[in-house]
Amino acid sequence: QSPPSQTLPSQEERRERKRGRGEKEEGKKMSALWQPYIDEYLVRSGNVGKGAIIGTDGVIWAKSSDFDLSFEEANSISRLFPNPRNRPTSLNMAGSTTWIILRMEEDVIYVRKGQEGACIAKGGTCIIIGHYHAEESAPGACNVTVESLREYLMDCGY
Repeated sequence: QSPPSQTLPSQEERRERKRGRGEKEEGKKMSALWQPYIDEYLVRSGNVGKGAIIGTDGVIWAKSSDFDLSFEEANSISRLFPNPRNRPTSLNMAGSTTWIILRMEEDVIYVRKGQEGACIAKGGTCIIIGHYHAEESAPGACNVTVESLREYLMDCGY
């Protein structure tokens, strides 16, 4: 099942991304492979203001240029998923700002800070983070966009 009404990569582009998945690559090349998912799917949808894709090991694969997400924050987010019993009430993200965890499920975390919020969804080998501002988009629309991209990437082996 493909995400609705978005331009998706061709089969050849998916194969290229899959080949690069297991190899050590320079950060720029890795980012170039994954950046279209951020720019063309998440942000272009209008439901997500900025986003990131990180590996389950905490390495940042790609992110919006205006998304202030450090390696330490990405690594901290990635460690939330292996242990569902580890249920903190907050996390640091986007410039070490404290975000309140509204709901934490096995593979999805919903966070909020004032008028901003995010949906963090774990796939097989990556984690998709979609950030929204309540004045620009609805939380539910952000969640649907992020979670459908996660499903699509899982169907592609990620």
